[in-house]
Order: sequence, then structure tokens, then C-alpha cells
Amino acid sequence: MTRRIVVTGTDTGIGKTVFSAALVGALDGYYWKPVQSGLEDETDSDTVRRLSGLAAERILPEAYRLKTPVSPHLAAESTVWPSIRQALCCRRPRARWSSRAPADCWCR
Repeated sequence: MTRRIVVTGTDTGIGKTVFSAALVGALDGYYWKPVQSGLEDETDSDTVRRLSGLAAERILPEAYRLKTPVSPHLAAESTVWPSIRQALCCRRPRARWSSRAPADCWCR
């Protein structure tokens, strides 16, 4: 059975990346950061690889790489989130008797 450990924190600069590097290095695990915002400097995945000594194939690619170096939800608002929300919304099942998208959807 594969175990999954999620490292979370509520602020920038509190040590999530360094802790993650130590954890995956000690466990010889895999590292995945689903959303990386800010691509100018070393990314968190780059840092984890450098600090942990893990092989490149143990650092999984991010699902979303957002250019703006701010909180992911803010970076996503101006880049990918509207298109993702649109895609998800338009694929959401609708009631058989309704041809309209749900009221909270952008595709109505």
C-alpha cells in the first residue's frame, strides 16, 4: 500500500519546502507540488530536488505552473483559472429537463 503525506501551511516562508525536502529525502519518496506560482527563480520542486538529493524522476511535474509570484489562487485568477472553471462547468451534468448550465457557471 502506498502512503501519501500532505504538507500544508498557511503562509509564505514558513518552511514547507525545506520540510518536504527533508521528508521525501528521509523516506526516499516522491515529491509533487500541484500548483507552482512564480517561475522566475528556483521553483519549489527544484529546491526539493537540490536539498533532498532525490533523482529527477522522483520529482513529479506540477499540474499548473503560474508565472505570477503570488498566492496560487491570485495567480490563477488572471491566468488559467477562468478557462479551467469554464471547462469544468460546461462538463458538469445537467438535469435532463434543463438545457441551461448551472447558475454559478460562466457558460450559461
